[in-house]
Amino acid sequence: MLNDYTADIAILILIYIALGASLNLLMGYAGQFSMAQAVFYGIGAYATGLLAVNLGWSPAFAIIGAVVVSFISAGILALPAAKRVSGEYLILLTLAFQVVVNQLMNSMRGLTGGPYGFTVPWLTIGGKDFISPVDYLPIMVGGCLLVLLITWGLGESPFGRVLKGIREDERAVGSLGKNTTVAKLLVFGIASGMAGFIGGLAAYYYQFIAPGTYSLDLSIFVVSIIVLGGIGNLTGTIIGAIILGGLRPFLQNVDFIGDENSYPWQAIIYGLALILLMMFRPEGLLPEGVGISSLWKRRGGAGSARVIPPPAAAAPGGSPLATA
Repeated sequence: MLNDYTADIAILILIYIALGASLNLLMGYAGQFSMAQAVFYGIGAYATGLLAVNLGWSPAFAIIGAVVVSFISAGILALPAAKRVSGEYLILLTLAFQVVVNQLMNSMRGLTGGPYGFTVPWLTIGGKDFISPVDYLPIMVGGCLLVLLITWGLGESPFGRVLKGIREDERAVGSLGKNTTVAKLLVFGIASGMAGFIGGLAAYYYQFIAPGTYSLDLSIFVVSIIVLGGIGNLTGTIIGAIILGGLRPFLQNVDFIGDENSYPWQAIIYGLALILLMMFRPEGLLPEGVGISSLWKRRGGAGSARVIPPPAAAAPGGSPLATA
């Protein structure tokens, strides 16, 4: 039965799915590692809130403005990254960007409200107020589906093939006449713009914006979602977000854990799961190009193998052979 509690959990998981999908476009397809996705989510939220509160922009224009601001901010970060920074240096660059922008959110009290943040009006469309989680859920479902559709469409397009080529061998792609610098700038901007879009929707839902929401912890969490699900696999991203996003609400309802101890237990289980995953399945639950149906077919194929006695001429020793 859908109520405000379950709708609130669903909205949070949808936010994680959208953030994971946007980062998967950057990391999974283009091979560009980022530790700053949470701050672009925050930039989108702040831009939406400031445009709505200070300038009185309508929700649609405020969210569009948030996408533009996030895209431009990503361009500032991606310019050095696209030209000469990669690997561990890119990780450090995006990590520094995450920390610096989050500190600016904390310190610019006159603009952002500092560590205490500021409130945002609820979403109103056509005279209808979207205040409760149940009312807002369809809005977030639509936003999440849009992000997934854009990510899937770009991944399957010629642009997506260029991104995968950059991931595998950037010099080879460049030798074919493709401008890899422009491609990396675009993918940084698109991934960050989608995060900003979801940040704008989330700002209207939570009606409050504060820098603590967009910390490094969230960036690490989003990276963990796609690592768990499988880098480069959108279905895996959805599964990873459902597992990690639903873990704490599940623990809160376990009698011997409860709400008070749910966060420490979440951190313990989450850490152990990632350690085991890196040890036994580093490619994630669903590697790139593998869907749930493919895994099921493989299991079914393996289960249908049978042992039959071969013809004597084919196997002089008479040992049985396993055939599919």
